[in-house]
Amino acid sequence: MSQERVSIVMATYNRAATLGRAIDSVVRQDHPLWELIVVDDGSTDDTHELLRGYDDPRIIVVVHGHNRGVTAAKNTGLDHVSGEWFTFLDSDDEALPDALSAMLAVAARHPDVDAVTCNCLDSVTHEFTGHGLDNDGYVDARAVARARGEHWGITKAKLLGSLRFDERIPGGEGIVWLKISARATRYYINRGLRIYCREGTDRVSRQPRERRNAMYLLVAQDAEYLSLLKKISPERYAENVFQIVMAAAASGERATAWRFFRRYHGSAARRVFLLSACVVGRPWLKLVFLVRTRLSGR
Repeated sequence: MSQERVSIVMATYNRAATLGRAIDSVVRQDHPLWELIVVDDGSTDDTHELLRGYDDPRIIVVVHGHNRGVTAAKNTGLDHVSGEWFTFLDSDDEALPDALSAMLAVAARHPDVDAVTCNCLDSVTHEFTGHGLDNDGYVDARAVARARGEHWGITKAKLLGSLRFDERIPGGEGIVWLKISARATRYYINRGLRIYCREGTDRVSRQPRERRNAMYLLVAQDAEYLSLLKKISPERYAENVFQIVMAAAASGERATAWRFFRRYHGSAARRVFLLSACVVGRPWLKLVFLVRTRLSGR
């Protein structure tokens, strides 16, 4: 059995109803060398009382004095990682009892591997939630970028280093993961080792347009991410550039809009649309959004 320890970061907020299930799935792991870092992001339900009921030195509880958001909670958890490997586990999901040992066994067989990816099982249908990775074996960053759906895995802490999620970008964790994937030696095992629970109603949130604009303007400042994205996933790069031009034009940052317009090599129709946004700016985009809103019946 591997003697390496896995740090599991679990961010939670007002999920006392499911948190115990998630923690218990870690306690039941047949690989005993783990630490569970539970970050309570200012919960106001019974989370505190539930956590007090666990008497296991491997469970570390960190409490935020007020709700700071899931990205901040994850960063706090990363700051406490001390194992050779790390992973995240949502506070309403479950890990299968042999999840850690199965992934560590892969690393033991392939000493060059520093990231192991597996699939997840839908809690309702019991089918794989991840698509695009179908066979055991090494996978590169391009294959990971093409994959869709929910996957899971463990990563060597040395690949993380000082990287942290940008708390100003909701849902922007993929930026860090792309940087990690670009330098990782990754192996995929075609097994579902985590149960992905989707009974809740709080998983999908729609960002207001102004917030989305601010988010893409922040992405525009990350030259390393955009450079890697261009090499690894040209399609996603083109979509990011398109959104950056739109955001810059809508925010009155004309220089940024023109700079990224010159990088866009999508369809002729989309280029004409972006050109109009760059030339006219906010009035054009306000008209577009107004028409779109009326056509959608909202």
